[in-house]
Amino acid sequence: MNNVIYMIKNNIFYFLAAVFLLLLFLALFIFSLTRNAQPESAPEPLATPTLVPVDTKAYPTGSEDPKKGTGLEESKIPSIEEKENRSYLVMSLTQKLPFQGLYFSLSYDYDRGVFLLMYNRANPQQGQENFNTFLKENGIKDSLWIENIIVSYQ
Repeated sequence: MNNVIYMIKNNIFYFLAAVFLLLLFLALFIFSLTRNAQPESAPEPLATPTLVPVDTKAYPTGSEDPKKGTGLEESKIPSIEEKENRSYLVMSLTQKLPFQGLYFSLSYDYDRGVFLLMYNRANPQQGQENFNTFLKENGIKDSLWIENIIVSYQ
């Protein structure tokens, strides 16, 4: 051990040069490792929103009639009272069921809350005409007033 210390004291210049070269090689090695390492994958850029011109004439303002331009006439849009009257007429129809007509039969399934309409398979056109006549006789002007209906052919 004494010999090593003696050698370092007498040859300090060589010792410092060796340490410097060792540190230089170590720094270059580390630098080359970090330079060759795969770079972290950059996150994909988010899609940036693009502005699209909007035709302001297509959207009604508060001052315009909301029915204008929809193709619906004033008379075709039922009022609340008319909707209630339609519902009353349709529900009062259940009191007259089951009904067996010519080329059709109509019943109401209370468990499921649906009307069951069965047309005669031999003559469905006549059955549909007779069904519409039956509805008009009961105050129902259009079969579309009955919303929950299952149609079948027997």
